[in-house]
Amino acid sequence: MQLASVPVIPSRMGNCYLYWSASGSLDKVCHMIIDSHLGTPDAVNRIEKVLVHESHSDNLLTRLCNRLQEEGFELKAESVIAEKHGLETAEPLDWGSAYLNKTIAFKLVPDSKAAITWINTHSSGHADSIATSDYADSRLFTAGCSSAALYINASPRFVRNAKHTGEIALGVSERKGTTGGLIGMGIMRERQRIFHGS
Repeated sequence: MQLASVPVIPSRMGNCYLYWSASGSLDKVCHMIIDSHLGTPDAVNRIEKVLVHESHSDNLLTRLCNRLQEEGFELKAESVIAEKHGLETAEPLDWGSAYLNKTIAFKLVPDSKAAITWINTHSSGHADSIATSDYADSRLFTAGCSSAALYINASPRFVRNAKHTGEIALGVSERKGTTGGLIGMGIMRERQRIFHGS
């Protein structure tokens, strides 16, 4: 893929990111994470990593961790968060790898630009999201992230055809150059798919 001179469509597994911006609400973040893990027969585009704006208080993060643990999630975090909240420390390789189960890892970021840079470097690049009430932040996120699908205040959960729930689904993205999208000639010519929630 790195050496190809034409667009290549690689298969991607998991490792979707959520950026909890400075203006994002705890309830929205909690809903997006939990909902993304409710796929049938398995979760596609489940959120596995959460980048937390450093302005959020320890109390908010504690409340989020408690709610997720009540829902059966295993939690990890970079060392500064792990020590404060009694969580397992995420290893360096975790950030670029998929868990493919109910595991979430948390990392602090100073601002939206740092979050975008981290996502572009470490996510699988097919479905990443932001929780925000700031329009400028959402615009910066959609302009800066190179992922094939971006979700603004919406769960990235992939909904399968109810009549064909047993079929295998692959998360794919066309990541060469500036293009991106899902398989299909019409959509492959588009740059990104952007989904807005409330």
